[in-house]
Amino acid sequence: MSKPVKNEVFELLKEKIFEAKEKKNEFFMQLLSLLNSLKSGKESNLVRLSSEVSQMLNDEKNYEKIQKAKNLDELLKLLEDLNKTDKMLKIYSNESLKTSFPELAKKNFL
Repeated sequence: MSKPVKNEVFELLKEKIFEAKEKKNEFFMQLLSLLNSLKSGKESNLVRLSSEVSQMLNDEKNYEKIQKAKNLDELLKLLEDLNKTDKMLKIYSNESLKTSFPELAKKNFL
């Protein structure tokens, strides 16, 4: 394989790996965004969810468990129990999460 082709293939692979990594990180952040919206009590907040998160929340029991999580540790434990694919989650610093999800911070969720 020529060097330019190798470089092109390498770049494509790097992009795919980055996209897959970002999707894993989005999973946790989408759930926090949903909880932030639910705990705010405002009906106008819309949350965009991936098909993977939507599929997990389609099961009413899963949705109820996640909605009733009292804090971040409880949410992480639930996700660990529900995680059938051994997905690795990226956890952000507490200060970063408090800035991104003010309603959860107010409710001492984070």
